[in-house]
Amino acid sequence: MDIDVLLLNILFILLPLFLIYMIFSLLPTMGSTYKRGIITVFSLFSIIMCMQYTIELADGFYFDLRTIPFTITVLYAGYKVGFWVLLGTLLYRFSLGGDGFVVSLILYTAIFIIVAMISRKFYQYSLKVKLLLPIFMMVFFHLIMLFNYTLNLQLDFLLSLSEWVMLASIVILGILFVTLLIEFLIKISRIQEELIQTEKLRVTSELSASISHEVKNPLTVARGFVQLLMEDKVPVEKQKTYFSMVIQELDRANHILSDYLTFSKPKMEQVEKLNLTTELKKVIELIRPLATMKGIELNVSIEDTGFINGDKVKFHQCMLNVLKNSVEAMEQGGWLEVKTKRHKNKCEITVKDNGIGMTPDEVNRLGTPYYSTKDQGTGLGMMVAFSIIKAMEGTILIHSEYGKGTEMIFTLPLTHKEIQESK
Repeated sequence: MDIDVLLLNILFILLPLFLIYMIFSLLPTMGSTYKRGIITVFSLFSIIMCMQYTIELADGFYFDLRTIPFTITVLYAGYKVGFWVLLGTLLYRFSLGGDGFVVSLILYTAIFIIVAMISRKFYQYSLKVKLLLPIFMMVFFHLIMLFNYTLNLQLDFLLSLSEWVMLASIVILGILFVTLLIEFLIKISRIQEELIQTEKLRVTSELSASISHEVKNPLTVARGFVQLLMEDKVPVEKQKTYFSMVIQELDRANHILSDYLTFSKPKMEQVEKLNLTTELKKVIELIRPLATMKGIELNVSIEDTGFINGDKVKFHQCMLNVLKNSVEAMEQGGWLEVKTKRHKNKCEITVKDNGIGMTPDEVNRLGTPYYSTKDQGTGLGMMVAFSIIKAMEGTILIHSEYGKGTEMIFTLPLTHKEIQESK
């Protein structure tokens, strides 16, 4: 038996499995239609390549491992995907010609019908049953083949019973290994999902406790001023001061809650085509009074970079949080630079300041739950910015040196129309 061809068959079975796993892991939100399409294409590739590289055991009798990817596909992907894989397999077998097409048509149709009926409840079975079912399928398949060839006296003296047992054993061991591998990959995916959910719950729990504490502070202060206002003979000037402080503290509580809600639901609610230049200029005008008050020089260099897709309100909130963070990092004045640049199908927003800067450890922790470099900061501002950029399918790169300043580079994808026009 040609071991090289057998190893090639195994490679053609395993490689698509790992590719499918990688694609689904990298694109977890992919729709079921696309997933079925990818499985169909890779399964057909595996089957066709196995049929291309076969082992001739006797005159007119060829052996390969195509039954493994076919059976596994129908079992795990269901009858809808299985039907298209069956159709593709039979069409390719027909194109090869020869006398074996009718036999393949009957055998693979029979396997498809039986396995399709089992596949509906396959995920509910225990691992032991999942391992036994494919084995029974392979034994059944080879018994039918043996019966067919014996009946037609095609291989009566060409292959012995021991040789048939050896062939069946190879296929059985192959499908057993592939089933175990798939179950292992499924288990890894579930563990990853559980870890993500556990981390989300942990973060939510920590944030809830932190937010509760942070909201109580301004409310307690506001309550104190209201009590003072209830006293008799409070001067008018003091009343105005107290009312101003109450409003200020309530605004602070509202800001904390708004940031928390944005972080909890970063998904873009009203996605529209945004002119990056226009929207960024609006945000800069909002931050300009604060920068002027702190004696900070604003250096703006915004070129026409095109359009992006996003939620206007959340994009404003994101950039406002970032710019405000930079301004507040410069207590003794300084300069803040904002510039944009276009790179093919993406645009860059660079925010640079000469503030206090951050250590490498602080850079790594920036944007994580309840971490802030400010004494009275909640850390929610940068968390919100990070989550919004991520929801817009963008990336953030941070360069910072303690005592010298920080540079943040936001990269966002342009709209499809912008990409097409640039080609």
